[in-house]
Amino acid sequence: MSEQIGDNGWYDDVKIDRKKVVLFFVIDTSGSMCGKKIETVNDAMRGVIPEVKRISNDNVDAEIYIAVMQFDNSAVWITSEPQKADDFDWSDLSARVYGGTNLIDACYKLEEKLSKSNKNGFMVNASASSTYAPIIILMSDGYPNGYPNDKSYEHVIDDLKKIGWFKAAMKAAIAIGDDAQKDVLSYFTGSMETVLEAHNPEALRSVIQFVTVTSTQIGTKSSDVSKKHVDEVVSKQGELIENIKNKYQFSNDADSDQDLW
Repeated sequence: MSEQIGDNGWYDDVKIDRKKVVLFFVIDTSGSMCGKKIETVNDAMRGVIPEVKRISNDNVDAEIYIAVMQFDNSAVWITSEPQKADDFDWSDLSARVYGGTNLIDACYKLEEKLSKSNKNGFMVNASASSTYAPIIILMSDGYPNGYPNDKSYEHVIDDLKKIGWFKAAMKAAIAIGDDAQKDVLSYFTGSMETVLEAHNPEALRSVIQFVTVTSTQIGTKSSDVSKKHVDEVVSKQGELIENIKNKYQFSNDADSDQDLW
């Protein structure tokens, strides 16, 4: 039970059942992320988590939970289960020197947690009446293991796309640096429009802030759809794409070498 001020000015005891929204961060910690890249990711995440907490606390319809995975030679869940945003504190990630970019394992482990048939999954008890579609933000700076000759990642992502919660999820990816494979990231998100580039630290901070705040604002709306035109309804993913097109601007221009990765 919680208290709210009623129209008559008195406090009324009302029970507020808020829907759950899981915000997934899937972050590349391979060797090429060592140094400035992973430092910037950590700095940006420390800055944006309070914004996520504010959005969650201010929302009467939905409560945000956070789940974090890192992947290099293998993928590891940093959070054993999604944590309430209000209780979540960011723990800095470390990149693995000489670590690979095992996106395949990351997709396998994401599929496990999104599957409703997995009793240890994050969404096993989730339903449309209690849960909004999850939000998945993938960050990577390089080539998946075996790329380009081995495109096994496509088969794994194809399997992931069969999972209902992944199909319904809002998805975005951040391509960090010149070597990030945008075609791979867009295969994951479903469109090149949801792959945002960052070629220097300031751009990376900006894009993490933008995509996290924007996706959580859209993802916690009470309606599953929004009006684009009078007779056209677009999904939340579509609304995210429209926001990226119309509202997001950043500069990857660097004035000196020290601004570059």
